[in-house]
Amino acid sequence: AVSSKRSLAGVRTGTQHETVETAYQLGYFKRDPDVNLTDIADALDKSRWTVSEHLRLAHQALIEHHR
Repeated sequence: AVSSKRSLAGVRTGTQHETVETAYQLGYFKRDPDVNLTDIADALDKSRWTVSEHLRLAHQALIEHHR
């Protein structure tokens, strides 16, 4: 298995990493997820918008890192 640190290479902030890690643990990235941004936001005690922004920025950072 690929370690979280390696698989999240390129994510720029600890908060982005925490958000992606929480989303992953909750099953957000599964083919048919039964969790949504509100569930992740509740788990992190953050707003839905903040979670969305952290996931977007982390996604952008991962893509830029692997280009």
